[in-house]
Amino acid sequence: MGRVASTTATVFAALGGFAVMVASALTWVLPVDGRSALAPSGATASSLLASTYQRSTDFTSSAGIVLLVTGALTTVGAIAGSRAMTALFAALSLIVGVDWLVSAGSAYDGVAAGHLAPGGWLGLGGAAVALVCSFDVRRNARGLSSTHGARRA
Repeated sequence: MGRVASTTATVFAALGGFAVMVASALTWVLPVDGRSALAPSGATASSLLASTYQRSTDFTSSAGIVLLVTGALTTVGAIAGSRAMTALFAALSLIVGVDWLVSAGSAYDGVAAGHLAPGGWLGLGGAAVALVCSFDVRRNARGLSSTHGARRA
């Protein structure tokens, strides 16, 4: 029973990381009161440290690339069966997502839950699911996270 739970947790952790990767390019904050929608790909990565929203037109220097990388490393950690790597990068994905929302809030004078677009829910939800599931990610005897094959007596 534990092996099935471990495999399920691994799959959900990998899917959570993938969700963060997809959400990195989506809109996270809906247009409110005539203001434009906001996405992590439209803000500089340095705005995460300053907690002020700074616009960016280049994806490679945006907060979106940070989310893409942390989501990818979360997925790789889950597939590799590394509990520590999965938990670390899932937590970083969640922290970066929340920090980006704080910086977006500075541009909008606050962001309420009702202002979150599907991309925001997907990114934050994916990171949270990956983080929770990361605690049950395990390697099997061969070093892989899958449990396919014959069971040993």
